[in-house]
Amino acid sequence: MPIFFFQVRDRFNDPVGDGKELADLAAARQFATVSARELICSDVRNGILDLTGSIDIFDEERIHLTTLKYAEAVLHVIPPGAG
Repeated sequence: MPIFFFQVRDRFNDPVGDGKELADLAAARQFATVSARELICSDVRNGILDLTGSIDIFDEERIHLTTLKYAEAVLHVIPPGAG
């Protein structure tokens, strides 16, 4: 299985960690989605809702494949008449 690397780009810009062995790019994107949701939830527990971050996905040669924006990781529901 290929190895993918993930770079979180938010107000902290965490360094790229160890690679994650996943079946394909779709699985890597799903992993990034779950990770983004966990990061968003952690912020919300501290009273912050910041959807400006993203997670870059790289292959094992560190070639950039795609970017998942935090805003893509969640469904936006806005009450009628708001915003």
